Amino acid sequence: MKPSEENKDFLFELTKSLQNTSRSGSLHGRLLELIDLKLHIQTRINELEKQIEETDPLNNRKEQR
Repeated sequence: MKPSEENKDFLFELTKSLQNTSRSGSLHGRLLELIDLKLHIQTRINELEKQIEETDPLNNRKEQR
């Protein structure tokens, strides 16, 4: 193999590795963003369920008995 061909192969592999690293970082970032959103949504769901329990007239009557 000629030295120029070896350099081309090396550069191709290096470029491919950089692209894979960049893509992996991007995918991890998107995953963390969705996990954060999931936690935020679950927190809001829990808050709303608590408010519903506190304001539900049927639930309050059961507690008074």
